[in-house]
Amino acid sequence: MQNHYWKVMFLIRVTCRRMYCWLRTLRSASAGQDLVEYALVAGLIVTVGATLMPAAAAQITIVMSKAQSVIVSSGNESSGNH
Repeated sequence: MQNHYWKVMFLIRVTCRRMYCWLRTLRSASAGQDLVEYALVAGLIVTVGATLMPAAAAQITIVMSKAQSVIVSSGNESSGNH
């Protein structure tokens, strides 16, 4: 039983050491960090844009419809004057 305990403790110590070394390597490796940051910002912009598009499309439709009615009514007034 005692031998099993030391084997488990050894495995835990080796695993912790490997994880520590891996985290140190990960922290010091910043070669692609800028690229990842730009990708995250681009993803955020696309997500916000896709979220706001339905609301913006509805507002654009309302504005265009009002503009069309103004143009049609001004066209009818000018053709009625001739």
